[in-house]
Amino acid sequence: MTPTRSLPVVLIADDDPEDRSAVERELVRAGLKNLNVSASDGDEAIDFLEDMAAHFPTNERSPCVLLLDVKMPGGGGFEVLKWVRTQSAFKRTKVALMSNSDEPRLRQRAAALGADAYFVKFPRGDELAKFVSAD
Repeated sequence: MTPTRSLPVVLIADDDPEDRSAVERELVRAGLKNLNVSASDGDEAIDFLEDMAAHFPTNERSPCVLLLDVKMPGGGGFEVLKWVRTQSAFKRTKVALMSNSDEPRLRQRAAALGADAYFVKFPRGDELAKFVSAD
């Protein structure tokens, strides 16, 4: 019997509930079976991740996949990304930043901070599926 691979949790952090819903719809449309969790700002995202690390110290539900809005109150996507990259519990976590802007300086900053992807809102389901499912 082949062991089943645990699907990573997908955390969608965006201060706009309609934007979060749009991303969630695309994940569902793409057929992803991952557990989707929402956060309305950067602080809430970090609180969730700290709680996850405390409850699943063996990385049982990690890595998770983060889809972070660049501009949010309480710490935007860049701040969350910086924090995640300093946490050993999330060293395998994939992080994508999302923005309405396709400015090269934002893409460059995301890459410099260790983002795995940068999406202009709204990424299509197939783009999200490829990102979430890639090893």
